[in-house]
Amino acid sequence: MKEFLEKISTSVALSLGLCLAFVYYFTPLFDDGHELQTQIDSAKVQLAVKKKEREKIDADINEAKRIKERVNLLSEKFKQAVQYLPTEWREDALLTDISRQAQIAGVTVVKINTQKERVAVGVYEEMKIDFEIKGTFASMMIFISNVIKIKRIIEVSEVFMKSDDPDSEMPSLTSTGRFTTYRYIPPQERTAKDEKTQ
Repeated sequence: MKEFLEKISTSVALSLGLCLAFVYYFTPLFDDGHELQTQIDSAKVQLAVKKKEREKIDADINEAKRIKERVNLLSEKFKQAVQYLPTEWREDALLTDISRQAQIAGVTVVKINTQKERVAVGVYEEMKIDFEIKGTFASMMIFISNVIKIKRIIEVSEVFMKSDDPDSEMPSLTSTGRFTTYRYIPPQERTAKDEKTQ
């Protein structure tokens, strides 16, 4: 082989080299990196797509966590609200609590009675309690303040006060008013009521 190479001229060697380069270039043996670059570019595009999908999934997971936290918070608030919105009236216990608050405040209960009509509004029902009390202005305010602290939703309305002895330094007052309290109507009870009305 050494003898053959020594016999060929430079021009023949150059021609032979160019032919070999030409064959090498146009056959699968030559790799200029174009195919590899295409694969890299394709991988980068796929990676970007996967990254966006991952970001969306992460955002969805964070949103789900936020919603779960919010639901838990609302659930806890609902449980607290239901404590103040009983499913049973327990009317006698409520009237006893109101009378006890009157004694604590130092007012005299002239009358306290519940209206028989109950008004259902959506998921709750309301009961009105009319009252008449006697005492000083301060003791009446303490009474009303204590009643609205009872562990249930109680609204005070239609409060009227009149002086029994306007010439006295500490006049005794007679006050009338209305408490409105509420009861949660459980779903099965609402369904039963709806079926009766149909």
